[in-house]
Amino acid sequence: MTSCFLLFCFRLIFASIYGKEGYISRERDGEQVADYRPDGVAISTGNHYYISQDNDFRLLDPGVMDDRTSYTSEVTSHRANFKQDVVNRDRCCVVTGTARFEACHIIPHSKGDQYIKNLVAYREVVVDPRSESINDPRNGILLSRMLHVPFGTSQVAFLQTPNFAMNVDDVPLIMQPDWVVDHLQFAVHPSVANRRLTFHNFSCSDYLVQFLVPHNSVAVQSNKDWPPRSLFDVAYGYAALKTWGVKEFVQFTWEKTKEFYYHDVDCDDSDDGHSVKGARKQAMVRRNKTVQAKKADRHSQTETLEKAGAVDILDVVMGLWAYNARKDMCRGRMMKKEQAKESILKWLQAVPNPECNL
Repeated sequence: MTSCFLLFCFRLIFASIYGKEGYISRERDGEQVADYRPDGVAISTGNHYYISQDNDFRLLDPGVMDDRTSYTSEVTSHRANFKQDVVNRDRCCVVTGTARFEACHIIPHSKGDQYIKNLVAYREVVVDPRSESINDPRNGILLSRMLHVPFGTSQVAFLQTPNFAMNVDDVPLIMQPDWVVDHLQFAVHPSVANRRLTFHNFSCSDYLVQFLVPHNSVAVQSNKDWPPRSLFDVAYGYAALKTWGVKEFVQFTWEKTKEFYYHDVDCDDSDDGHSVKGARKQAMVRRNKTVQAKKADRHSQTETLEKAGAVDILDVVMGLWAYNARKDMCRGRMMKKEQAKESILKWLQAVPNPECNL
């Protein structure tokens, strides 16, 4: 461990992965550390153990964020309703304030209704009323396209405070640029708020993301039908597991949890009417959706701007980012093709002509 994440933050990460509250000790089966917040003291090197008195652990599914099929929310009527519900609640991207937003599922839509029922039951998530659908608006937030992709790939995540391990003031507050904050219109300034949803960047290297939404910046939260902290914790724990997880431990958690998370997930995909056997066997359906998703994505972005009426500087920045990102992807594919051609030509030139040996 290093001093960049303090012990109380690791305590929350371990609880998110383990599924039970506990404490950190410097010894196996040892006593709890005396102080999670030693002023100015870095975390000492060496082993640290997460210990819970409740041995009925509910490990995180190491595949919970897998199978995310697209980054649009208007492929089916069910997802269109999901988007509208989330838009009515959030109104804009919760961390940039831009009207160029997309409705993002926290638990991927491709997991299906039965999966989220299993997750809520197995992790003993308190959701009132009980979540019965993957398209429940409490399983979504509005994010700009720039952030939807990093969130969907668990490069970034959100930390809800307070929680059992952390107070609001335990997380340093770094505000977005002033002109972004103006778009967000916080009802209560985050510096005096009694709760925060903090943006944490685990591995996203996009310079625009880092500039507009720095690590430890804050999202706007709604008071109505807001996602439960437990879902944010699942996404947060997975991002940490993906960034720092040991392969053997990831395999261990998969073997221990698959029967709980994926039992009875042998139902049809209610949005599309396809019969799909198992949550991890939806590849054919996903491929069939890809083209539709890309078309709907472009339509969604255009429609959103039309509804917004006016385009401000933040929308322009986001639009330029998306345009340049697509150009870079196309340029990268062309470069790979050219490099492949050059490699083949060099190989052919290096191979002796068999006719010369006749």
